[in-house]
Amino acid sequence: MKDVSSLPRAGDLRSFEGTITRVAILEANFGRAVLEMTLENREDVLDVIFEPDGHSPSLPDTSWGPVRLLYPSSESPTEGPVTGYKLSRIDALNGLDCLPASQVSKPDLVDETETWVSTCPVPVLRKFTWQVLGQSSIGVPFFQARASQDHHHAFAGGLADHSLAVARLTLQSLPDMNEREAWLCAIAGLMHDIGKIRCFDENGTIAPGFVLKHEHWTLEVLAKALSWLDRQWSDGALAIRYLLTAKDATAGYRPLLPGVMAIAYADRMNSALNVRAQAFAERPQWQRFAKTQGFGPPSSFWLPNQVSL
Repeated sequence: MKDVSSLPRAGDLRSFEGTITRVAILEANFGRAVLEMTLENREDVLDVIFEPDGHSPSLPDTSWGPVRLLYPSSESPTEGPVTGYKLSRIDALNGLDCLPASQVSKPDLVDETETWVSTCPVPVLRKFTWQVLGQSSIGVPFFQARASQDHHHAFAGGLADHSLAVARLTLQSLPDMNEREAWLCAIAGLMHDIGKIRCFDENGTIAPGFVLKHEHWTLEVLAKALSWLDRQWSDGALAIRYLLTAKDATAGYRPLLPGVMAIAYADRMNSALNVRAQAFAERPQWQRFAKTQGFGPPSSFWLPNQVSL
């Protein structure tokens, strides 16, 4: 039990927000535990010695997601572990700052995504996006994974690169739509392949990806954030579910939300541009036709001759 008389006052405390990336038990007996932890965010790393409250139902671990730690302002993080005073989970995120830097190999892509989402004029959609990508269990693999095994964006970080391009192109293709609905479609575009974090990592296909397609994982990955959005904007949550699961318009069928077509178009366009770039990457400059090789649907591409402007 902590000595109450030795606890610092609120004004003598500093806070650190980040993600728990390491936990070790230093001491445990008679319901008392002392932990050694590492917390990280996109800028800093903090080593902590922490004794959880004896009334806590469970010990902190790496599955906790974003947390806020209070520690004495008199202690310097550069001189060794600080003494944790209070640890709490963060329910409402305002960005992607809590993602651990050591686990994100594409920081520029994180910055680019955060900057774009921050331009969204619909606060509840921004918060929904932070609820998804700000969780390290989702955000880290999202910014690490490739988008396919050996087709489009088949490189580490390809999933986020492709998803952000689809989101931007979706928004650009809906200039006459109500701003709130257009951004609803754009954020759905950003999430359209989120299920792939269960199917791919930076090296390629992982076990769950051999069993289920990424479409089957999408709503499961988004379940917690969609449940939150249900309470804030029920039609928005319903629309995202629909936009991510509705079939493309074919044979005279038009979807309930036309944004479905915008997302499908943006997805195909960005994928095709990436595959064409790959097809011509190792060809001589004079070559105007190329065909893809390997995994994925076979595609032939043409590059028209250039003309002076």
